[in-house]
Amino acid sequence: MENHDSNQKKYRRGKQERKSFLRRIRIPLLTAAGALLTAFVVIPASFDILDISPVVVEIAEEMVHLPSPSPVPAAAEEQPAQEEPLYHHLRAGDTDPVVAHIQERLAELNYIDGDEPSETFGEPVAAALRRFQRVHHMTETGEADPLTQEILFSDKAAYYRLQQGDEGEDVESLQERLYELGYEVEKKNGYFGVATAKALSSFQTRNKIDATGIMDTDTADILYSNNARPKVDPTPTPTPKPKTTPKPKVTPKPETNPGVGTTKTAPPTNNQSGGGSVAEATGDVSGFIATAKA
Repeated sequence: MENHDSNQKKYRRGKQERKSFLRRIRIPLLTAAGALLTAFVVIPASFDILDISPVVVEIAEEMVHLPSPSPVPAAAEEQPAQEEPLYHHLRAGDTDPVVAHIQERLAELNYIDGDEPSETFGEPVAAALRRFQRVHHMTETGEADPLTQEILFSDKAAYYRLQQGDEGEDVESLQERLYELGYEVEKKNGYFGVATAKALSSFQTRNKIDATGIMDTDTADILYSNNARPKVDPTPTPTPKPKTTPKPKVTPKPETNPGVGTTKTAPPTNNQSGGGSVAEATGDVSGFIATAKA
């Protein structure tokens, strides 16, 4: 009885192991069968349906042993055409239509007076370019190199200004103008130092401008105009009042004395001794004689 039960257990155990083995190999078998089916049935059927035939490339015998082509040197390769530079270098003494455009742009940014532009690269244009290069922290060459022109004609170009640390003829002109208006500038040496910045701030405060200590366009317009207020307003001189002229006194005219030889005839009167009229003498000889005769 025990042997029978043991055999039954072994049989059931073997049966379970066979099922387990079949389950393990089922997936690999199905995968392999599907790959074979696809390779030998599905793909050829697709070529027949789509009428696709493989392309056979024939290679000539002489091409089999041909050497590989040598690489083309880099210098021999076709170089791309280089574009001409947008700006070319200009110096003092050059004559070019671009110089007139440079001068117009500098005048627009207040680096130079707005005179009639010229195509000749003169010293005023070179001085203005040095001021432009100084404001933009470039080497002050006074030449219109491509980089200077690129910045000059771009939106990054800044308006003319003077600030602490700058030096040049325009700084000396600023110091002289402040000195004329009575603002304290220690030295007129062309260097924008602390004293110049303080004097300029005092001027801006006096003329109701933002006291930045930087000479920008608004400050320059007032500083070099007739409306610039000095540090101390001059005392107005009082206008003297005109003195009242006395009226002239009226001098009475002298009476005219009767001249010699004039006779004043008296009205006739009744003479008790005589019977005729007697003329009164006026004191002269002829009158006396006439009276005596009467």
